[in-house]
Amino acid sequence: MVAWANGGYGNRVRLLMLCMETGDDGNATARSFGKRFQIPSTVLNGYIDSPSEAPTYGQLGCGGFIVLGKYGEFAAARTVPAFLDKGLLAFAAVEQLLSELGMPQRTAPAPAAADVSVSGMPLQFTPVGHAQMDQEHEDLAAACAALREQRSLASLRSLRDAWAQHSEHEEALFEKHDFAGHTSRGERSGTKSHCRHHRAILSSIDLAVQRCEEGGCCAPGLLDAEAVEHILSEMQRHSDVYDNAYAGRLGASEDEQADKKSKSD
Repeated sequence: MVAWANGGYGNRVRLLMLCMETGDDGNATARSFGKRFQIPSTVLNGYIDSPSEAPTYGQLGCGGFIVLGKYGEFAAARTVPAFLDKGLLAFAAVEQLLSELGMPQRTAPAPAAADVSVSGMPLQFTPVGHAQMDQEHEDLAAACAALREQRSLASLRSLRDAWAQHSEHEEALFEKHDFAGHTSRGERSGTKSHCRHHRAILSSIDLAVQRCEEGGCCAPGLLDAEAVEHILSEMQRHSDVYDNAYAGRLGASEDEQADKKSKSD
């Protein structure tokens, strides 16, 4: 949204970011995102006041965008491809649709997904202020480094197990705290796309394991470097986009809380 606001659409296209959290939580999240991402005034950054006013179709954004035409008609109720499926190509699809509606972008379009890569660079997972999650993120970074160095089936399986376990632990925290309506809002929860991306990455790892087992590696037992970098890039994107959203908002781990309690006693 920020790139679109600063990238040539100006006042010709009205941009709206609507936080799926409601009431005071939604207000706080919208304000936090506004400061963190320096959202300009040309983007309407809002939230839903009451759960009864939440849209029935669930969360969009990472799952597609709503685009309205000149007279308020639906030009697209859910754009495809979605960010969850094709990364930055999702934004290019929106730009193409706007161009077809007579609103071409006046500066360079968003880069293709292939332009965004962590190739050769160590992964930097977002610190989230929860000891267990931050430790698991460090363990994942180490597993990613081992996979890049070894490109072996064993290192891929190790990363797969670490990712599956981390995803399970993270989603248990969402449930415990009902973060972004994870439990109470069902299909409208703000964590739906986060959890979906967990599964998408796990599926991509499983597919790479299957292909290698079936003889699809570039050499016996050696994974294709491009496949490795794709998995690592998705993990980095997950941290940048999804983990950032709950940083500092899930409280201390149980061990930290027990330690604080013992010190106060």
